[in-house]
Amino acid sequence: MVGVAAANPSAQAVAIAGIGGVTPGAMSMAAGEYVSVSSQSDIERADIAREKQAIESDRCRIRGARRNLSASRPVSRHGQTGCQRAHSS
Repeated sequence: MVGVAAANPSAQAVAIAGIGGVTPGAMSMAAGEYVSVSSQSDIERADIAREKQAIESDRCRIRGARRNLSASRPVSRHGQTGCQRAHSS
């Protein structure tokens, strides 16, 4: 812009040179921001998928532990464990 002002000091030429310099800079910044937001979105989606998988894995582990615990409880003479009797009223 300084070169244009030195070569042709009319206001119109300086304004055109200024707009010509600002426009590519703004487009470059917008493209960089888009890439940044897009990358962050991908990271968040991957984190959510990992969390869902961990939760499902924990559910399976807890179910297995409950089955093992139920299998190890003694059964009363009526065929119910203490927990089943308490909730069967």
